Formats: sequence, C-alpha cells, structure tokens
Amino acid sequence: VISGYLITKILIEASKNNSLSLLDFYERRIRRIIPALYFLLFFLIIYCYFFQSPYFAKDLSQSIFGSTIFAQNFLLMYEHTDYFNLDTDLKPLFHLWSLAIEEQFYLFFPLLFLIFFVFKKQKKFVILIFVLFFLSIFYYIIAPYFNEPSFVFYFTLTRIWEILAGSKLAYFEI
Repeated sequence: VISGYLITKILIEASKNNSLSLLDFYERRIRRIIPALYFLLFFLIIYCYFFQSPYFAKDLSQSIFGSTIFAQNFLLMYEHTDYFNLDTDLKPLFHLWSLAIEEQFYLFFPLLFLIFFVFKKQKKFVILIFVLFFLSIFYYIIAPYFNEPSFVFYFTLTRIWEILAGSKLAYFEI
C-alpha cells in the first residue's frame, strides 16, 4: 500500500510540474534498490561459498537469478513454496518475493500513467485504477478455487490490489 501511494504521488506531482520522465523515474528506482540488493546477493554468495553445502548452492543460484530479474515470486510459485512452511527458513532470499511484485508494478504502472497523461485522460486513469483494483480483489477471492495456494499467494495479479489501494489513496489525497 505504501509503495503504491508513494509511486502514484511521485508520478502525479511530476505530471503537474510537467517534469514527468520515465527515465528519471526508473533511474531513481534503480539507484534506490539495486545497490542494496546486489550487496546482499554478493554477501550471500561469499557466505554460501564458505559455509554451505553444494546442494544449497543450486537452490541459492536459482533464487539469485530470480531476485536479479525481480521474478522471485514466480520462482516460489514454480517450486510450490508454502509461505508458512518451516522450509522457507532455508531460503535466504525468500523475502524478496514481495519486492518482485513491487518491481513488476514499478515496471508497468508508470508506463500506463504516462500513456494516459500524454493523452490528457487522467480521469480515465483513475477509473482504470479502480477497475484493476476490483478485478485483482475478485481474482484473489476466486483464484483459490482454481489454483493451488502458492499460486494465489505469490501471483502478481492476486496481490496488485494492495499496491493499487495505495494508488487510490494518493489520488484521494491530491
């Protein structure tokens, strides 16, 4: 919710000042997230080289790859990882599933925003946010009847309503 609120507020304020630039937006996101993420990954590789078994290294390498392309949530879906299972304690990058969803949002939401901003359709964009919000909640509710729990928990479309809730709050505030 906080990410949706902040990103939407940044985009709205930039559009009001006619200073909206996707390159600047993405550059700020990269400068904020990538250095800390890569430091964590580098430290983890060194630690695992000296203190973990080769079996653990295979799982870790998959997680590192999933984390670097912000697809950790899809990897956990593929592995059928139960969020509440004790085995998740053995996955040092497990927590990055939510960052992956956030980054997927950062990738597409500003593009949609810019398209609507360029064509002066801001009110329709607000309607789109509401529609996507309710579709995501609806999918979140019905998805367990057709999919396994790990899919519902980690899938971007079943979680995006939380970020869009923050976007709605930013619009209401402004």
